[in-house]
Amino acid sequence: MKIVLAPNPTGSGHNMRAFALAKAMRHRAPDTELIVLLASLQTTFTPLFDSIGVIVIDIAGEHVDHATKSNLNRRLDWATYIGGYISSSFLNAERLLKYIALYQELEPDFVISDKPCTVDYRDAVCTDYRAL
Repeated sequence: MKIVLAPNPTGSGHNMRAFALAKAMRHRAPDTELIVLLASLQTTFTPLFDSIGVIVIDIAGEHVDHATKSNLNRRLDWATYIGGYISSSFLNAERLLKYIALYQELEPDFVISDKPCTVDYRDAVCTDYRAL
């Protein structure tokens, strides 16, 4: 069985939840192929995932660290929230296309994600899978 974890790239908590799930799955099903798609704090989390035998794919292509500053602007209005946060964090077309390509290439049995749209795009382009 192959499971892909796709945590939201907006902070360390999302990666930590994916790590906790991967660790539990590794314990219960040691032969399962686990893959995580990291888009933030790669230098921090790659060694953790490596230590439990999870394959890490860096989908950002560069180190991203949102832990040192807020993703939100102090002036919260339509432009800063939708344009400056939602669009770049959740609806990034380039990143969504990367997810689609990876799902097609990896052909996972399950996708586990807390990122909005990630699982929806998997559903749109792939068949015979389960999304959580």
